[in-house]
Amino acid sequence: MKNGEAIGRSIGHGRKERLRRFHKMRKRAFEESELSQSEDPVIVFNNEGDPCFKYTPQLMADDESVRERLRTKVMYLENDDERYEISYDETRDKYRFAIVSSAVHLGPPVPLKDQENSTDKGQIFPLPSNLEDSFRDDLDYHEMTWNIVGVIVADKTNPLHSLLCISKRVFWRDRTV
Repeated sequence: MKNGEAIGRSIGHGRKERLRRFHKMRKRAFEESELSQSEDPVIVFNNEGDPCFKYTPQLMADDESVRERLRTKVMYLENDDERYEISYDETRDKYRFAIVSSAVHLGPPVPLKDQENSTDKGQIFPLPSNLEDSFRDDLDYHEMTWNIVGVIVADKTNPLHSLLCISKRVFWRDRTV
């Protein structure tokens, strides 16, 4: 390396200019990052081929909006191997977080249009307890933390055993129960 080639390493001629260019590029990168965060949600397809939203933390950022939507709908988060269900129990004023399907625990993802468990109106949402593994059914909303890869669900008995659920997609179903 010749004298003055590395950013901020040389002393003397050109250092200020290189640092100025570096800070200008850095500022532009952060501005582009902020623009990409404010973009409209991206539509993708879930494991069943239905359209849904690509998971981003910005999609979940408005806590009040998500909480309000959970009063009438059931949220599903999924990645390629697992599907999670978040529902609200109005009588207890608590949320339920369930592992609906997992390649490790329950085999292939449970189809949400399963006729075996449907009523005359269609599928029951949230899913019946025999189809899911409820991780927590007594959650307060603040015990779910949204981050860049998904949601962290607090374990009430041992905070060190919180569950990180990696999410690629998010979609909603109308509550029928």
